[in-house]
Parts: sequence; C-alpha cells; structure tokens
Amino acid sequence: MTDFESELRSEVANLGSRLGKSDDKAFMVWYARTAFHLDDQGAIEAASYDGGNDRSVDVFYIDDEVERAVIAQTKYVRNSQKAPKPGELALLFRVLDELADPQELRNAGRADLAEAADALQEARDREYTVQLHFVYPGPPKPKPRRDPHAVMPEGTGVN
Repeated sequence: MTDFESELRSEVANLGSRLGKSDDKAFMVWYARTAFHLDDQGAIEAASYDGGNDRSVDVFYIDDEVERAVIAQTKYVRNSQKAPKPGELALLFRVLDELADPQELRNAGRADLAEAADALQEARDREYTVQLHFVYPGPPKPKPRRDPHAVMPEGTGVN
C-alpha cells in the first residue's frame, strides 16, 4: 500500500467515524471535499445522491467558479489492486441520458436527482462544461488497457 493510499484510507475512516457514515459514503464525501474544496456540509450535499436507483450519480456538483458541472460515480474498493469492471464505468456514460428527463426522475421517487437534472440543464444553458468522473482508490495505469468505445453501451451518442 502506498503512502498516499494509506493516508487516503485513514482520512476516509476518520471522516466516516466523525460523520457517522460508512466507508463507501465517507469516500464520496472525501472526494467532494478534496476535488471541490468544500467544507463538510457542502461535500455531504454534493455526495447525497447515492442509493437505490441513483442512475450512476454518487456526487453531483455545479462549480460556478470554474463553470462546470461534475457528475461522479465512486467505487471504494477494499483491495486497491483490483480495478473496477468495465461495465461499472460504462454505466457512467449513460448518466446524461438518465438525467435528461427530470419529471421521470420525480415520478420514480428521486426528487433529488430531478433537482440535479434541472441544475445540470441550467448549467448547460450557461455553457458550462460537463465532466464525468469515475473515482476509485486504485493503482494508476500508464496506458489504458481498453479502448473506451469498447465499454460504452450502444446508443450513448459518444463517438
């Protein structure tokens, strides 16, 4: 285990203990705090989308300073030598389609995601960039092992 990984896991465990969250949820909060320089409350809010029928949204954040909308899927794997499966990454590529219809999300009982979908559309109307992040505590890979198109589901509109 690298020094960075040891420190990350320690910070996640301490954060989870302090906030009363599982390691998986604490990792989402840790990521939001670290990536967007948020305080605990802001990070908890940004990382509040996980759960049943979350449409692959674990973290959602509108960064007005940088003019971007960030949607993140996180995987807190216990064994950092294990990489997520390509299918887990592929789900993230569908997230923009999943957030295209706020009313459908409301009908499905996910008012929080409907609000995120509305905020995403507002950000796009302001010409913010949209970033998809897949976050896990794994080893860096010098070269991708797969062509990204090989893991993308049909109909994503990404060429």
